[in-house]
Amino acid sequence: MIDGLYDKISKIAFSTYGDEFLKYFGEYKKIIRELGTEAHTLYGTHRRLDRLALVDDDTLQNWEFEFKKIGEDTLNRIWEYNTLKSAEFGKIMDSFIISFANPDSCDESIEIGRSIVFAPIIKYLQKMGLPKKLNNIEYKINNEKRINIQDELTLIFVALSVEDSSKEKMVKRVCNVLEQIDYVGGYRRVVIDSLVAFQIENFVKSKQN
Repeated sequence: MIDGLYDKISKIAFSTYGDEFLKYFGEYKKIIRELGTEAHTLYGTHRRLDRLALVDDDTLQNWEFEFKKIGEDTLNRIWEYNTLKSAEFGKIMDSFIISFANPDSCDESIEIGRSIVFAPIIKYLQKMGLPKKLNNIEYKINNEKRINIQDELTLIFVALSVEDSSKEKMVKRVCNVLEQIDYVGGYRRVVIDSLVAFQIENFVKSKQN
């Protein structure tokens, strides 16, 4: 399913880029280590968070990646994760959502009981101006300047931030950039190529080029 593609790309990018991933989405704490994502509810059901990390101020960060619009059910689920993992580790936890949905269609907070309002920090890809960032990357390439790690994350996420009708064009532009750089080496280049390949399979109608 298409939402599985967004989920897979986000999880792999998080684990590959770590602190740079947090920085890309406006968080400047350092990851000490990733933690297990399994959660057992009070009712005995088994669930998994998307990504859970201990950061350098001794708090936890839960990062969830949501393809569909955020509603009450989503927020209740993440509140439950927050409560369970905070209790398990005895630490304060902040919850973040990377949303690929239209911001106008999403709920951003819910009331828990009579006195608690749960409002996770939501990062909307549609609000991040990624096509403009891709323009800047292309300018760098055309002027023989090197791209940086934050640019690499734009190459991964830009096609996921636009309307369906623009995804193929964005993926082709990303491929054109990748064809012109050879200094992103090692594991990160393998990851970028693999994640863009997932997007080609799903967003590009003609694979001949």
